[in-house]
Amino acid sequence: MGAEVNGTKVPGTGRELLPAYLVCAVVALSGVVWAVLTLIHLDTVTAYDQFHYSVQNLLLGFGFALSGMLFAARPTGAVFGWLLMTAALTVTVADVLLITITLGLLPASLGGVACVAGMVFYMLFGLLILTQPVWLPDGRLGSVRARLYVVVMLLLCVAQGLYAWTLVDGWMGVRNPMAQGAWAAFWHRTEPVSRWVFPTGIEVAQVLALLVMVVKSLRSRQYLRDTWWVAVPYTVWSVLALLTLRVDIPEAVDRPVRYAAALVWPLCLGYVSARARAWYLDRAARRVLATLLLTFLLLAAAMAAAGVLLSLAPHHRDTARLLPACALGLLLGVLLRPTFRWAARVMDHYFYGDRAHPYQVVRGLAERLSRAPDPGDTPQLLGDAVVGVLGLPAVSVTVDTRHGPRELVRIHDPGPVAEEFPLLYRGEEIGRLCVAPRPGELALDPQDREAVQVLAGQAAPALAGARLYQDLQSSREQLIHAREEERRRLRHELHDGLGPALSGLRLQVDAVRRGAGAEVARPLSEVSDGIGYAIKELRHITDGLAPAALDGADLTRALRQLADHLSSRSLRIGVAVEPDPLPPLPAALQVAVYRIASEALNNVVRHSHADRAQALVSASDGRVSLRITDNGDGFPSHRDCPGVGLRSMAQRSEELGGSFALTSSVDGTVVDARFPAGPGTTSGPRSHASGSLGAEDF
Repeated sequence: MGAEVNGTKVPGTGRELLPAYLVCAVVALSGVVWAVLTLIHLDTVTAYDQFHYSVQNLLLGFGFALSGMLFAARPTGAVFGWLLMTAALTVTVADVLLITITLGLLPASLGGVACVAGMVFYMLFGLLILTQPVWLPDGRLGSVRARLYVVVMLLLCVAQGLYAWTLVDGWMGVRNPMAQGAWAAFWHRTEPVSRWVFPTGIEVAQVLALLVMVVKSLRSRQYLRDTWWVAVPYTVWSVLALLTLRVDIPEAVDRPVRYAAALVWPLCLGYVSARARAWYLDRAARRVLATLLLTFLLLAAAMAAAGVLLSLAPHHRDTARLLPACALGLLLGVLLRPTFRWAARVMDHYFYGDRAHPYQVVRGLAERLSRAPDPGDTPQLLGDAVVGVLGLPAVSVTVDTRHGPRELVRIHDPGPVAEEFPLLYRGEEIGRLCVAPRPGELALDPQDREAVQVLAGQAAPALAGARLYQDLQSSREQLIHAREEERRRLRHELHDGLGPALSGLRLQVDAVRRGAGAEVARPLSEVSDGIGYAIKELRHITDGLAPAALDGADLTRALRQLADHLSSRSLRIGVAVEPDPLPPLPAALQVAVYRIASEALNNVVRHSHADRAQALVSASDGRVSLRITDNGDGFPSHRDCPGVGLRSMAQRSEELGGSFALTSSVDGTVVDARFPAGPGTTSGPRSHASGSLGAEDF
């Protein structure tokens, strides 16, 4: 089963579920006809012993129709879903045919059709009882053994149904043609074998089914979590069926328990499927489910009200016919519209939450945007609306700047199957909103797509203003990266070119001075000292251009050298990188990471009183992270003003479009800096710090 949604096959949509809609419509209509005829001719139909079984079967039919369509809409549950819906169709059609034939509204010749439909339901019902544990939780037979088990149980249920139905002379006053003639004679001749199949074979199969459920629950906690809802009523029904075969259960106990099980078991079976909500259910399917739920509730309410009125009214023939019909019509007329609205809202909200009403989501986003103190918060608010309100798993917001696309927000990883939505402002595409489909789905369904499109249109004007800021930020980052690259080039030229040249010149001057006379030696010594001072100044200049530790060494080695230099007997500092080795990083990024690490670790040494500290550098998903942790005392609680060192670390992070956070408590301090991996790649949220700040060197 499947339909095309955005070029991707999605199960349970459009025409694929039309047969299921038709089955549900027939079930609902049959229930209405049965209820009306029953209430009008209550004295007649209740005189038959099988009436209460008909009520029980009708409850099963409605429940099986609801749960069957839920399973049929799943990509893996079509077979089990149609098994349930076929059982619902046969039992409701059989009930309606039997009551109409009993009341003389249809010819008695249709009794054979009604009995065959009842027999088919009897077989399918037995198959559901005996095989439910292997179908759940997703309606799929996961192994060859499970398929073989179902086939064996099907043969057993067919044999049981064919034999058992020959023992039923009639139902609701309708004669059973299968209980007489050559067909019945054949099964009577096989009675020894048939009696072993029923009830002994059925008892063994029922016990086996319960054991399968117990074993699967013990072997898989996930199976137990997914199916315990239906396991309880299923076990009650199974145990009751086993006892009925051997023991006479009092009617006062048997009848209420069967009614309760017939009501609860199929609904819990559908809830097992609906609980996951990891599959697509279109608007038409939700409306069918709402209609079934509505019909079920209204029929129950009407029959209960009619029963109460009949018990209070005089028992005259005309009153007995008229009063229930009036009560039913009145209740249906008064409750139809508001109850349908309620049922539709329940279905929409359960399966789709706020995405079933995208304009309410947009209104909520508009209110949050109006309260936002900074227009730069728009990307984060948009991402939160997509993930937090709509419940989609991942999102990213990207805008186009002069220096290329910049990712403003990424909440989880949208992945390769994500769908892009253009952000349009005054006819120009200013960026893209990238959204991942729900788990188990290959594409966004129409409700999700509509909600995201409206959100993108609402947020685009605010993002257009944010793009101007990103242009400025991108230009700033480009300048910083160019500056650091130029500083690195100048340092190498000064260190490797001018520095050695001055050192060589000083060596030559010293060599001439040693061979010259006293009159020349003194001026040459002064020249040599001057050259030495120039070399010292040159080293000072080159150290200012870039950290000396990064000269000729990669970032990992420089950080480990820094940790070795700062470690002592009372403080152990470790350095870890993920992955090892790190990928090539721009010069500006290496300098920023090293400077922040140096500043943070020096403060650990001077102020934290820690005995352990750790520096972790990780690079993944286009971002580089630095995390410094220690187990020291934290910052004094009475200081809340960041010092020079903290401001310097935050500034270095902001300059490269990154973020900076500091958290301090009595258990230690955590410094967390994050950067885009390259110039103009991404821009994270602005820096922030939490905790009590105020160490003197910051």
